[in-house]
Order: sequence, then structure tokens, then C-alpha cells
Amino acid sequence: MKIPVTGRNDPCPCGSGKKFKGCCLGKDGLGTSGRGGTGASAELRQALEGRQFTSLSEVQEFIEHHTQQRNQTPVDEFHGLSPEQMHRMLHFPFASPEVIRFPAILDTNPKAPILTLFSLLTETIGEQGLKPTAKGNLPQKFCREAALAYWGETAYRENTRLGGINREYDFPDLHITRLVAELAGLIRKHKGRFILGRDCRALLAGEGPAAIYPRLFRAYVEQFNWAYRDRRVELRFIQATFLFTLYLLTFTVKTGCHMNSMKTVFCAPSPCCWTKCRRTRCLPRRRKCAPATPGARSGILPGFLVWPRWTLFPKNTFITGIV
Repeated sequence: MKIPVTGRNDPCPCGSGKKFKGCCLGKDGLGTSGRGGTGASAELRQALEGRQFTSLSEVQEFIEHHTQQRNQTPVDEFHGLSPEQMHRMLHFPFASPEVIRFPAILDTNPKAPILTLFSLLTETIGEQGLKPTAKGNLPQKFCREAALAYWGETAYRENTRLGGINREYDFPDLHITRLVAELAGLIRKHKGRFILGRDCRALLAGEGPAAIYPRLFRAYVEQFNWAYRDRRVELRFIQATFLFTLYLLTFTVKTGCHMNSMKTVFCAPSPCCWTKCRRTRCLPRRRKCAPATPGARSGILPGFLVWPRWTLFPKNTFITGIV
């Protein structure tokens, strides 16, 4: 039993309604790698060439086996990852132990800016709670005291030179820390006051920062909206690729890849999403090279390698290992 081959003048298999020769023939969505839809069809036709089958079920079994092997084969654009591993990274980052491990409790107490701010917040809330402003934000006095403790006197004067901290919104790092802590269920409002959640009290009395940090991190990447406050069009893909970006950071350390080439490295697996960024003007068309320090205030190119608030989570405290 032979498998029919799409002719040049046949309707295109993609369903566009055009002829195959005027649509997908010769096209490859991922450049020269042959890993696009047309490349997959070509590989399958090559694998089927010269084979004889006695039934449709036998054909289906062969195609499923071929597809499984293809999906488990590393792809150059994914830098050593297979399509199956990439799929798990994008859609099930915290439920893929065969690819990545996120410990519920770290081996050591991490040192991270978000933990410093969270500690200041929990100490102030304490047993009595903290009364919010009329709009439900942290009070001005605490925001100023937290900024002074967090930055130091010299940096505080410099950062407030053009405008003081008159509300929580004027201290973005503290504002985001409070929002993430609420999303993580560590603090909440009760009877008109900020209070510590039951889980937070238990964690502070037990494992401490080693258990609190993973909760904050997961809430930040899963629930917090990264497009908040940046005044750009929301692009969910950027946030969904957080784990692949961490993988790329590990890759650059091992290979010595320069940060200036990270745009190409990040965008190679997803050229259509990069085109969408340009079309919707989510990203600037011209800009200087991004600074080497992740978290510098320079936009979102590529991914969150230069995300404005990523400095709250140092890279070396994320995970225990990428398989």
C-alpha cells in the first residue's frame, strides 16, 4: 500500500485553499533546519519511500513511531533540546521533572533582593498587622523607611533626587514584592489590615527563606503579569518562555556566548513570534546593545534577560538543575 504524495497542482495540505505549488511547496518556517511543517512532511515522505504496508493501521503505527522519534530528537534552534522538551518547558514548567527540577525548599537560604523587601514587609506587619492607605496600598511612612533600608542613604538620596517616595507606586520593587507576596498567599488583607497568611507564619517559623523564595518565584512567573506598568502591548509568549530563557542563560555561561547575540539565540525557535513583536510594536525597532546585567532598565529584549524587575530574583537561586 503506497502513500499518496501531494502534487504541485493539488490543494495544499495546510488548508489554505491554494494550490500546493503556490502555497507551502518549498517553504520552511524555520530557515534551513528543515524542522518546519514542510520539513516534517519531507522527512516523512523520505521515511515512507519504498516501504510497503498491508493496512492503514500499519501505516498509522509507522507514522506515530516516526513522529515520536522526531519529537525526541534535539533541534539546533533549541540548543540541545528536543521539541518534546521544549513543549514541556513552555506549557508545564513546574510539572516536568524529567526536564527541570524546582525544589520546594532550597538547600541554603538564598540572598535575593525580593527576600530583603519581603523581610522588611513581614517584620512591619508582624502580629498586629499593617493598616493600608485608603486605596489599599502600603503607607507612605513604611515605603520611605523600606527604601532607605533597601538602598542605603547615598542611593536613597540619588534615587529620590527628582522626586520623593510619596506612595507605594513610587517604589516599584516594593510594590511588585507586595503584589507577588499576595499572589503567593503569603500576605493578605483582613479586616482592613495587611496580615501574614497562615502558610507564611508556618514557613517563617520553620524553613524560612529557603521555602519562601520558591513560593515567591513561582507566583512571579505564573501569576504576576509582566506587562504590568510597562505600557506596552501584552505578549504572553515572552512570559511563557521564562524557563527557556533560564536555559539560555545556562547555555551562554557554558559556551561563552556574548549577550549581544542573545537576540538571535532567543528568536531562532520562534521567528513568527518575533515578527508579531515588530508588527504590534511591542519592542523598539532600534536600540543600543542591552547591558550585560539581567534586570537593567532597558526594555524586554530578549525575553526577560533585560526585564526591568528581574533583578528581584538572582539567576543562581532559581533551580537545582536542568536535565
